Amino acid sequence: MYLTGAPYRRRRYQRNLSQESPAAPAFRCLAFQARLASARVPLCAQEFDLRGGPLLEHYQIALICFKGDDFLRSEAATKCFEGPWKSIPIETTGRVLKIPTGEILVKFKEGLSSSEVEGILASFELRIVAWPTKLTPAYKVTDQPRSAAHSLETAAQLGKLSLIEYAEPNWVIIRRDEAHRPK
Repeated sequence: MYLTGAPYRRRRYQRNLSQESPAAPAFRCLAFQARLASARVPLCAQEFDLRGGPLLEHYQIALICFKGDDFLRSEAATKCFEGPWKSIPIETTGRVLKIPTGEILVKFKEGLSSSEVEGILASFELRIVAWPTKLTPAYKVTDQPRSAAHSLETAAQLGKLSLIEYAEPNWVIIRRDEAHRPK
């Protein structure tokens, strides 16, 4: 007896699709930020696929990606970036990597004077990098020389204050397929 009905064909088609499509190759990314402006990328980093460019030049963040979930390679990268470098968290959402820069975007509620704003920022040891404009109504602040990881905690604390409309980390967003491309 042959089964030729629509439900049978649909199941067979779905089964064939799952057998034919290979799983996407897994890869892992690690990020490290220089604690000192004078810190140089260590020589041992040459063995990794290090992503440079504005991420490294402007934010002093080294992004290393490698295929697979290789524990030994992860440990080697962590050891390589000891000393003046600090590991920072990366958020992975679907096909996107979100890397905190160490900057925070803060929008204060209406009616605050500039001295009140500066006082709140000073209490968190933040300095203003960019003032609000018509296009971007938020202050861009930083707590450098602390790490980008610390800015995540600071943004969460600022967001709880009643005088602040929002406080969010400033992220560098990179597509996953671009993160581990060859140099």
